[in-house]
Amino acid sequence: YAMCKIKLSPKQQEIASLNDGAILVRASAGSGKTRVLVERIKMLASMTKRKVLAITFTNKACEEIRTRLAEVDENLLEHVFVATFHGLCQICDNAANFYR
Repeated sequence: YAMCKIKLSPKQQEIASLNDGAILVRASAGSGKTRVLVERIKMLASMTKRKVLAITFTNKACEEIRTRLAEVDENLLEHVFVATFHGLCQICDNAANFYR
């Protein structure tokens, strides 16, 4: 997957390039959080055959990340699971109830 087709600031590039595990990106509205996360997800997906988990707080951010990843490569979504905290908890709760 092409890394950084879009222009990132030096700080955004630094964050997008981190590969030491999970990160939390906190910044103000309009600062480019989604752009940084999409670039980081692309980088991680290109480095592993394992799935990448991206968790957001809002449905809007979740859908925006999915949309931007699909614009890069529709197959990329097969290697990435994007969800909200609430959505992931619902999935875990449903799975737990299934095995009871």
